[in-house]
Amino acid sequence: MAPFALIGVDYAGIKTPQFQFTHLHGADPFLDIEMASTEP
Repeated sequence: MAPFALIGVDYAGIKTPQFQFTHLHGADPFLDIEMASTEP
């Protein structure tokens, strides 16, 4: 694939999936979408 230039574009948006904790019964709705360690 040949390289190409984005003429006139100063930024790009990226859409990523996020886990929906509200679909789980008893899940903590205040958890963030960032990864965290599960070890104490």
